[in-house]
Amino acid sequence: MLFAKFHTLVTRRIPLIFSILATAAGMAGSARGEAEAGMKLRIGYVSEFPLAWRAGAGDPLQTWAGNLSALFAGDVPAADAYAAANLIGEESWEALSLAVKAGGVDLIPLRATDFLLDAEETGLEALLTASHGQRTAGTRFVLITAEGGHRPVEKIADLENRTVLVDRDGCGDLVDYWLDVLIAKSTGSPRRVPPAAPGEQAQKPFGARFRTVSGASEAVLPVYFREVAACVVSEAALARVIALNPGQMSFRIKEPLARSPVLATHVLAARASLSAADKMKAAKRAAAETLALPSGVCPLLPATAESLAPLRELLTAWKTLQPADSPVHARRRTAVPALRRASSAAAAAAALHSTPATE
Repeated sequence: MLFAKFHTLVTRRIPLIFSILATAAGMAGSARGEAEAGMKLRIGYVSEFPLAWRAGAGDPLQTWAGNLSALFAGDVPAADAYAAANLIGEESWEALSLAVKAGGVDLIPLRATDFLLDAEETGLEALLTASHGQRTAGTRFVLITAEGGHRPVEKIADLENRTVLVDRDGCGDLVDYWLDVLIAKSTGSPRRVPPAAPGEQAQKPFGARFRTVSGASEAVLPVYFREVAACVVSEAALARVIALNPGQMSFRIKEPLARSPVLATHVLAARASLSAADKMKAAKRAAAETLALPSGVCPLLPATAESLAPLRELLTAWKTLQPADSPVHARRRTAVPALRRASSAAAAAAALHSTPATE
């Protein structure tokens, strides 16, 4: 028993001591400006709740951040990269932005939505984006329905009081921004509304029931069997489901009721106050890595204004629809500690992926 306690104390405390010492050494070294081969930079990221990702798949941002921390660990061997304490994970964008403003973080892999909504104001500059071939990697979402049925869907307003399944395809809240704009423009009613202020009447949202599922098949097949009215999936995921289920599927699934533009998904950003030389070196080294997404492995290319333009336009429209006190803003800017502290993974999964009623 005594040995077990001693072993626990040693294994927990000694790595912490080395981590603190390595951090101090790293901060001193960064002031001198290391050569490219031994370049040390601090990597920050916003950790995601694991159940937001597909079963068996980790958070791609966390994986990307871990790879970058090893790449920019200075002279520390790759196997000991985590001992260099240059990986900083926070549970919310607000917490991470404070570290950026204080100069405690140099590189951040993050969602393109977070970069455009918050990071530019925080003092970050886009260096790289994920790509397919020589084009920026992006996701195009489609809203699909099935032919026939006793209550056919011909327009978006027909989804009132119906169930719509949503597969996020590893893109987090990206689909929500598109759906918010689409529903508001198509029906004149918001998809989500904040609580009414005391004495004010609550605004009525559009009545469709949106339910998140954990995979494209879980979204498309219930539509095919007419168990639900519609679903939202990425165009690429829909093609994969149809390819795996030949026969009548391609004939029963109608042309999409709506399509999003191709939206950038991920950005590697640098602290704007980092020297131009260090940004150039960091971009060159980081471009040698790849980003593993549910849709495939993506090389990295220099970020451009053009590559982010469709998403920037969508978010500009979205911001005009959302009051500053909207719960959408609150959820995006803060973590999900209540779910992290859930009594069991099953309880959290039930909260995230409730089973919709049959149409």
